[in-house]
Amino acid sequence: MTRILVAAGVALTLGAWIASPAVADTYLVYSQKGIGQSPCDGGACYFQYCLEGEAFCEAQEPGCTWGCGIPGECNVPEGRAYQRHTANWNIDPGYIGWGTIPKACASCPLEYQDMRQFAGEFKFFVRVEPAVGNHRVKVEFECNPDSATYPAGVGYVAYAVRPPSGWPDHGWQENEDWQEISIPFDTSAFMVALDLAQPTAANEFGFEIISPTPPIDDACLSNVQAWSKITLENVDIDTISATMSIDYIRWESPNSHAGASDVTTDGRQLKVDGKPFVVNGMAYNPVNIGENFQFTWEDRADRYDVDYPLISDLGANAVRVYAPLVTTRMLDKAWAEGLFVIPTFEVDPLNLECAEGMAFMQDRFVDMVTQWKDHPAILFWLVGNEVNANLTAGADLCTDWYPQLDAMALAAENAGSAHPVGTAVAGMTDVCRDSCSDDLDLPNVDLWATQFYPGCGFGTSFNAYSADPNCERPLIVTEVGVDAYSRPSAAPGVEDQASQASCLDTLVEDANADLTVRPGGLGVLSGLTFFEFTDEWWKSTCGTSWTAHDTCTDWDNVAFPDGKVHEEWFGLVALDPGD
Repeated sequence: MTRILVAAGVALTLGAWIASPAVADTYLVYSQKGIGQSPCDGGACYFQYCLEGEAFCEAQEPGCTWGCGIPGECNVPEGRAYQRHTANWNIDPGYIGWGTIPKACASCPLEYQDMRQFAGEFKFFVRVEPAVGNHRVKVEFECNPDSATYPAGVGYVAYAVRPPSGWPDHGWQENEDWQEISIPFDTSAFMVALDLAQPTAANEFGFEIISPTPPIDDACLSNVQAWSKITLENVDIDTISATMSIDYIRWESPNSHAGASDVTTDGRQLKVDGKPFVVNGMAYNPVNIGENFQFTWEDRADRYDVDYPLISDLGANAVRVYAPLVTTRMLDKAWAEGLFVIPTFEVDPLNLECAEGMAFMQDRFVDMVTQWKDHPAILFWLVGNEVNANLTAGADLCTDWYPQLDAMALAAENAGSAHPVGTAVAGMTDVCRDSCSDDLDLPNVDLWATQFYPGCGFGTSFNAYSADPNCERPLIVTEVGVDAYSRPSAAPGVEDQASQASCLDTLVEDANADLTVRPGGLGVLSGLTFFEFTDEWWKSTCGTSWTAHDTCTDWDNVAFPDGKVHEEWFGLVALDPGD
C-alpha cells in the first residue's frame, strides 16, 4: 500500500544546480555502527583466525581471545566498539587476525565489490600491546582480476607495524597508543601479490608469490573479494603474548567539489545567499524491508535515486541524514533535485569521559568537515543526535558535552568551513540553558536543532526560547512527526493515514506561524524536518523481525491520536513488500 502525504508550504523554493562530478570518497569497512556488531551485518561478513583456525565471533581458538573492546573504555578512536585480539603463542610463527568480506551471510557465496572510486588509501587505527617485541601487523586485501588465471583470487600484502627490512614504514611509532595508519593502494606499499589458489609452505605468506607483482588496477579494484585482512604475527617465540586492537577501517580517496553554498546565520534567521531560508526538510534513512540502520552506512544509490525526486516533489528543500557517511554521488543527486543535505556526525557519549576520547571525536569531525565543506549541497552540520538524552554516568551535560560541542564548532571554522554548526537536542529543556548552553556559554555554536513529538501541535513549546535574550540563534525542529497506525483502547489496530495527515498539517500550521520570516508570531523558528520519509521495519523494540511490519506499541504518548507510539509506522511513504 502506498502512503503519501504532501505537507503544505513552509518552503523557500531554491533553484537546482548540479555540481561537477568528482571521484571520492570513503567506504567504511569497519565502524562502530557498521560491520562488526555481529558476524554478518550490512551486507558483509567478518571472520577471525588464529594459529591454524578460522571462525566467526562466537567461536574461539585455543590460546586466542577476541571481542569488541573493553567495556567502559573512552580512549577509543570511534567510540566504544572496536576489535581487540589477544594471542598467547606457543608456536613460531604464530598469528591472530581479523578480516572482512562482501557476503550477505556466513553461508552465502563470495561476492565481489567494485572499489575503484575508493582506492586511494587504506586507513585504520591500530594499537599494539606490548609495543616492543618481535611481533608485527600485516595488512592484506584480495581481488580477482582474472578468474581464469587466478581462480581463487590475488592477495596483496603490506605491513603497518614493524615492517620487515625493505618494506615501507607507514608512520607507526613504537608505543602503545592508538595510531592511525594510511597505506596507499599501489605496489610500492602492497609489495607482494599472492596466488590464493596455490598454497605453499615454502614462504612466510603461505601462498605462491606472483612475480612480477601485478598492478593494482581497475581489473583488480572492480572485483574486490576481501576488503581487509589485518594480522598480528609473531616473528619468533620471544613474544609469548600480544594484543592487537583495530578500529575505524576504511578505504578512502580524496575528493574535490565545486564550492560551498553561502549559508550563514543572522540572529535567529538561517540565510542562504544572504536571504532568509526556511528548512522544509525530510528525515531520511534509506532502509529497505529486511535491513536495519547499518545498511545506511554505505552509498545507497538504489534508494536515493528513487527517493530524492519524490522528496523534492513533496515540496521539501532539504534532507536530514543520520549516518555520518555521505558520498559525492549522494550529494550530487540531492543538489540536482534541489535539496540541501544536513549531515549528522555521530557522537558516542562514552568518548566524553576522557580528554583522549574527546580529541578523537573532534579529529574525526574535522575530517568529515574537510571532506565535504566545499560541496554546495551541504546546509549545516549537526554534531550528535540527542546526546543530551544518552549521556553516560561519567559525562556531564554542562561541563563535558556542551563545551566539547563548542570546541568542535570552532574546529570546523578553523578547518575552513563556513557552514553553521549545531546539535540535535532531545526536547527543548536542554536547548540554550542559562549558565550552561546559552549564547554566552557557547560562543562558537551557530544554531540549535530540537526534536520531540508533541502530537498534533506545538502549543507553547517555543515560548521560553522566544523570550530569552541570551538565545538569539536559529532554532530548527529536526524531528517531528506522528505514526500512521492506530490502536485505540482494546480495539484491533488499523492503518490510519487520515489522523497522521491531520496531525502533520496542524504541526505545519503551528510552525508556519512561529517562523522568523512571519510577522506577528513568535519569530523563533527557521523551519522543521518531518520524521520521516519512509517506514522502517527493523525499528520496533517490541517487534518480531526486520521482514514484518510490526504493529505492537513501543511506548505511550498521550499527545498522539491513539495515545500510543508505533515505531515502524512514521513514514510519509510506505514500503511495498512486493517491490
